[in-house]
Amino acid sequence: MGPVISKEFSLSPEQWGNIVALIMVALAVLDIPGSIWSDRYGVWLETSALSGTAGAGYTALSFISGIKAISHGLTAFVLLRVGVNLGAGWGEPVGVSNTAEWWPKEKRGFALGVHHTGYPIGALLSGVVASLVLATFGEGSWRYCFLLALLVAIPLMIFWQNILPPTASTRFISISTARG
Repeated sequence: MGPVISKEFSLSPEQWGNIVALIMVALAVLDIPGSIWSDRYGVWLETSALSGTAGAGYTALSFISGIKAISHGLTAFVLLRVGVNLGAGWGEPVGVSNTAEWWPKEKRGFALGVHHTGYPIGALLSGVVASLVLATFGEGSWRYCFLLALLVAIPLMIFWQNILPPTASTRFISISTARG
């Protein structure tokens, strides 16, 4: 979507490259703090209200990125995307850590492989969807892609909450009880 976003905001390739770099740096900023929290709090963090709120928060920011009345200016759009990536950067190490905790040792490689396959599959599908949206509705419709993301995110969040291995919920309850 870079070319159509660049066209809308009258950006040169260099300017667009700098914006993408800033947004990607935001993805990395909270990886280490997220890793530390995940090591410290483990299952509690991923299944807590904090994690659900954070996931809902950055999903909402992504959705808001698609609302032209809010993201009509370049600064607002970039800040929204930075916010999304701050949340996503925090969530990645937590998700990896908890995937490893939830699965038995002999199945962790498979579980982590499935987890890590999500990013390239998501990138592939989002590219296909973006090109279909642009081809169907025109170049000015690029924000629809951010609105459509919510339609994918909500069912995935519900699915994920319903497939947590039983050991995860058992450990969560015992850890929560021990911590008061």
